[in-house]
Amino acid sequence: MLFRIPYTETDYESIFENTSKEGNGLQFISEEDKKLLHFKNYAGYFTSIINMFDDELNGLETYQYVFHTQEANETKKYNGWNFTTPKVWDSYEEGWWYSAKTTELFKTETWKIGEQQIKPIVLRVKPEMLTKVGKGSEVATSVLGVPITYNDIVERKIIWTKSTEYDENGEANIRDKRSSSTLTMPVDFDFTQREYTLKFYDFGDILAKIGGLRASIMPFFLFFAPLLVLYFLIELAKITKANTEKQATDECR
Repeated sequence: MLFRIPYTETDYESIFENTSKEGNGLQFISEEDKKLLHFKNYAGYFTSIINMFDDELNGLETYQYVFHTQEANETKKYNGWNFTTPKVWDSYEEGWWYSAKTTELFKTETWKIGEQQIKPIVLRVKPEMLTKVGKGSEVATSVLGVPITYNDIVERKIIWTKSTEYDENGEANIRDKRSSSTLTMPVDFDFTQREYTLKFYDFGDILAKIGGLRASIMPFFLFFAPLLVLYFLIELAKITKANTEKQATDECR
């Protein structure tokens, strides 16, 4: 079975193909499944990424890097991913190579096609879900038209992690015996989804956490209440004095 799913573009649909020579198994998928990316856990599941080299390349020395990027859906980055200048390739501030969203999965030592072969390199993939509580733009609850809470933002990601098959130089090594020059990369799927929940606290939440709004405000009110009463009495005395002086002046006339 072969699924090709460009899931970074919401308008795209997957293409399903039954590659069984006998034509057995699933023959088509629903319209809903065409827009979803599924990882299913079942016994005996195995897949690999395989690089094969033409015989004309025999004798050529080469090495290989494999990266994963979280910016593939940003089509205008790095001059449309053409890397037309060194700045967009490997500058520390703006380059793709050092970007926090770029992950080096593995690199190999230098080897000769047709004469040597790199050991199998396992690529590990795991699903993750991040929930940002109340950080959406849609109002979840409101009181008298005033927004109180907002909806959650849920982000689902497929995380590729760096291979562990490397030496002290961080390179995948050449096999002791060569069977072919094919570079095999088994993909190890971890079907246990890790879920992270982020809750953001504002001032009201902080007050509620330390004993509720009333319990938080009352100490301040009790501290300032005598000062407010004293201020009120002083202002009242000033007004009474001014009225008394005005009344006395009018009577003298």
